Amino acid sequence: MSLLQVKDLVTEFKTDQGVVRALRGISFDIKAGETVGLVGESGCGKSVSARSIMRLIPNPPGKISEGEIIFDGKDVLKMSEKEMRAIRGNKISMIFQDPMTSLNPVLRIDYQLEEVLALHQPNLSKAERRQVALDMMKKVKIPSPEQRLREYPHQLSGGMRQRVMIAIALACRPTLLLADEPTTALDVTVQAQILNLMAELREDIGTAILLITHDLGVVAEVCDRVMVMYLGEVVESGPVEQIFANPQHPYTISLMKSIPKITASRKSGERLDTIRGVVPSLHNVPKGCSFRERCDFAKEVCDTDHPELKETTNGTCYRCFFPQGQS
Repeated sequence: MSLLQVKDLVTEFKTDQGVVRALRGISFDIKAGETVGLVGESGCGKSVSARSIMRLIPNPPGKISEGEIIFDGKDVLKMSEKEMRAIRGNKISMIFQDPMTSLNPVLRIDYQLEEVLALHQPNLSKAERRQVALDMMKKVKIPSPEQRLREYPHQLSGGMRQRVMIAIALACRPTLLLADEPTTALDVTVQAQILNLMAELREDIGTAILLITHDLGVVAEVCDRVMVMYLGEVVESGPVEQIFANPQHPYTISLMKSIPKITASRKSGERLDTIRGVVPSLHNVPKGCSFRERCDFAKEVCDTDHPELKETTNGTCYRCFFPQGQS
């Protein structure tokens, strides 16, 4: 049974130019203990998906207008705000994209880490909360954890702040972690350390992870399954090995081709592949296939009909009339 099931989710925002749908009927599921990657260009709806699951869409101007979010057998969208607060940060946690703006700059690290424990585990004494906070700082491998607990966010490096965010997110041992580009703006060495840390914590705690990222290399390394989003829709999904070995959707293929190759030589004059055009505006979503204006394989039917998700025998799904894979 899936830990999380998202069914036909629609999230929309009111703007000066009218209502736009940032999520246009997306559906996916995450099983307990697995890591699912969510990839796509900026503005495709990745972060909105995570915030919708957490019910953190600001209303107004946004709202979840259609669909279901079933977590642990219960519909999140039907819960009261009190019920949601009991789950948020406890059973479902989120690592936000920018730790500097997510951490309170005027509060010490120990207060921010212990706050989530005081809220969700009120039976713990102050000394016990302090010990749990110290243990989490050690678990995320922050050097001199006792000293760092007494410091403020601006006194920590970017990598340390991100580790603190992970510590806060995992303090209550959640069953689902939403990680919104947790390695953005970090150097390669720190990126590797944080990804290894998340893998270790998944093994230790059994937490399921939704990993939002632009980096397909990260997905290949740490994820069990991957979902590719474009303009508020899932256009392809499946096991990482299958998607990377035999992508079906032209957008997925284009993303794969745009990855720099380590075997490429500057002397050969080989240029990096790019995806022509730009992502259409949500104010003017193309009729038919959303990707048709940038697709090299589009035909007349793509201009008028909207493709549905099709399942294959190897467990993958794709949204395309003319899949380009070999099977």
